[in-house]
This record gives sequence, C-alpha cells and structure tokens, in this order.
Amino acid sequence: LAADLDSEGGAWVCVKDAKKEGDVRVWYRAEEGAELHTLKVDYDMDARLEYVLVLLNEITLLHKWLPFIGASDLLSHRSRCERIAYVKVQSPAPIMLYHRDVCFYARAIDGLDEDGCVQIIARSIEDGDFGVAHPKIVGRTVRIGVDYGCVKFIPLNRGRTRVRCVVKVDPKMQGLPAWLINWIATKVCWVGMRLWEWKARSLEGSQEAGKEHKQRMDENPEFYSWMVGRIQECLGVAPEREGKGAAETDPLIGIGTLSV
Repeated sequence: LAADLDSEGGAWVCVKDAKKEGDVRVWYRAEEGAELHTLKVDYDMDARLEYVLVLLNEITLLHKWLPFIGASDLLSHRSRCERIAYVKVQSPAPIMLYHRDVCFYARAIDGLDEDGCVQIIARSIEDGDFGVAHPKIVGRTVRIGVDYGCVKFIPLNRGRTRVRCVVKVDPKMQGLPAWLINWIATKVCWVGMRLWEWKARSLEGSQEAGKEHKQRMDENPEFYSWMVGRIQECLGVAPEREGKGAAETDPLIGIGTLSV
C-alpha cells in the first residue's frame, strides 16, 4: 500500500492530470483479469486536517454532502479508530447502470509522530464477518467488492492537507469497457475531492452548511478532543485562534484542551 500511494511510475497511467500544482490528479493501473480496477487520487486540499477527518468520521452524514451517495450507515463502532460501515453509490440512470453498494471495515492509523501523517485502511467484508450482518440489497443495486483501499492524510503548511487515495475494486461492471469504467471513476473522484474540500472549509466558519457536523462534534467531545489534540500537538498549533468572535465561528477552539 505504501508503494502504491507514493509511486507514480511503473504501470500507473495518469488519466486526469493537474492543471496547476496541487490540483486533483487521478491514475489508473490495469490488473490481471477484467474484473479488478485500481485507481489512485492525489489532491492538496485547502482545508485543515481536523475538518477533513471530521467529514470522513461522520459516516452517516456522507450522503448529505456527496450527491452520488444514496445512503450511508454505521454498522459497528468497534473501537475509537475502527468502523464497519455501509455506503451506497447512486447511479444517475439505474435502468441502464444499477446502483452500487458495499459493506466495509476501516481502521485509522495515527502515524503523526512517526511519518507525519494519518492513514485509513479499508476492505470490503462478507456477510457475517465480525458478527455484522449486511443490509439487504434493495432495488436496482449490485454489491461490489473492495480488495483494499487506503487514504493517506499529510498536513501541510498554511492549514492545507495533502490527500492520497488508492483503491483496488471489483465494480461488478463486466459488461462495460474498461475505458468507460475508468472515465466514470475519474469523474466521481474529481467531484468527490472538490466537494470534500468545500465541505471541510465550510466547517471552519459559521456557514449553515456545516451545522450538522458541528452538532456531531459537540455530541462526541471525548473522541474529537483526542483527535484534534493529537493533530495540534504534532503540528505545534495552539488550540486557541486569535480574532474577535473566533470561538463562535471555529468549532475546534478549545476541543483540543478537553480532558479524555
């Protein structure tokens, strides 16, 4: 996984290059057998790592800010950094191309002290794994398999975050040519990254768009005090922000100082 995340040569083919430094880039790698597809995405978000992670942690709110997510649910909260979740990707034309859904296990790894990053690894699970039953498949939906997935978050200066993702997936689209599958995946990756950045930025201010996530943060101070405290500790950032009214506009102020 580490080699896949950090390499750009070899069998990787760039299918969406950056128009400027730090812009969204997407790579594809052909795998043995037509069923498997491996994609990699790299983007420097103009958003703080804390907010980027808040959006990913609140799994049941994914469909609120990603228009192609039809449903999302938390199936099991196994530990502070382990989740089993369900996500459904909505097709714009389900008569021709069915919706796709997946049940997966994900674990976050705090590597801030060692590597200056946070990583999340994930894979799909079978019905009954970890004692968790899959939701029923509803309507025009196909359940896909994710061989592995990994997201690497690297905090940059000036409150920016480098996000690198790689995923090896069987989308269950044997009837479609590889170029069309890659085109669809590339568009989803590009839109998803842009919306992720926009939503993360909305959490930092007082915009109405971030109120649901801010409420979740208030309801779970133990987890978010730990998460924010770890990031601020490693970056050497004080939890307080200067400026009149900062405490009213930035929901992270003070969270890093709460006891856990």
